Order: sequence, then structure tokens, then C-alpha cells
Amino acid sequence: MQGFRFERFEKKRILITGETGTGKTKVTASLLREAISRIEPVEITLLDFGPEQRTIDGLRIGGRITDFLPNPECRVYDPSAPIRAPRLEGHYADEVLKLAEDNALLTSALLRRYLALPTSCLFINDLTIHLHAGDPNLLLEAVRRSETFIGNAYSGSSLAPDHGSGLSGRERELLQRVVSVVDLVIELPSLRTGREAS
Repeated sequence: MQGFRFERFEKKRILITGETGTGKTKVTASLLREAISRIEPVEITLLDFGPEQRTIDGLRIGGRITDFLPNPECRVYDPSAPIRAPRLEGHYADEVLKLAEDNALLTSALLRRYLALPTSCLFINDLTIHLHAGDPNLLLEAVRRSETFIGNAYSGSSLAPDHGSGLSGRERELLQRVVSVVDLVIELPSLRTGREAS
């Protein structure tokens, strides 16, 4: 994608943020494709925390790297069960928190797998899913362990309603901890037409 070249970001830690529908996953997949062509694929790990893509009220939300890059030739750690979208699938606070906790079990297992056998280059799709209920230190350790880190995270207001669970506030607060350990934050502009998967 124009303006986003992996060679610019190699040996740096990059966080891509934005509202739903800004193309975060698409940009990340494009950078991963380029990384695979530039460095040894065995030195690249992808952790994909993205829920399955869906459309709600005309807005596409979620999405996985494989929606744009079907067979990435690198180490890919996928969750053993589907990641859920807590604020959209939960109907009350306890349900939102239970879905977030279930996700955190999955994302934590993937982060531990990476930390047990780290690679120099780490990509994480939708890292905010882990921040909902997971240990932020586990995520921060993975970011620090990598030489090159490229991750994306939701940052906006369209998903702020959380049924009183406090999940959105925790997400905003912990995202700032991730921001504090990266070299560059790229905020994608919100597009109201031609919406793409986040």
C-alpha cells in the first residue's frame, strides 16, 4: 500500500491504530507480504487475534490477516477456537467480560508460544483483543522480545459502548502502555465511504 513500506519499519516497533473500517488489517497484511519477500520467513511470526469479519449496520468490523493474505509463508499462531467480539456479541456486562476472558485465554496461549520460541520479526493483528482481559505484561514482553514489531489496534469511539463492563476504558488505558514501548504510531484516517475491514 502506498506510503507503507516494510523496509521503512524494519528493526523498529510500529503500532497501526484507527477506527473500525480504516484498513488496519489490510495494511498489516500488506506489510507482512513484503516482509516475507525481504527476510527469511522462519524469522517471522504472525499472531492473529482478529475476530471473523462481519458487517453490522453497514460497517465491516473485525477481519483476519488471511482475509487478505490467504497462506502467509511464515510461522502463524492461530487461536484454537474462534475469537469473539465481546462488545458486539455480549448483551450485558457479565457476558461481555466472559467473552473477553475466553479470548484472553486464547491470546495468552499464543503469546506464550511466541515467547517460548521468539523470532526477530513479530506481527500481531488486533492486539486490543488481548488487552480486554489479558495480562498486558505478556503482550509487552512479546513486543520487546522482537527486533521488528508491527501490530494493529482498534482506537476510536464507535465500539465504546460496552454494556457497563468497563472493557472500553481498560482497552484505552492499556493501549497507552503499548504506545509507550513502540517507536512509531500510525493512525489511519477514518473513512465514511468505501469502508474496509479493520
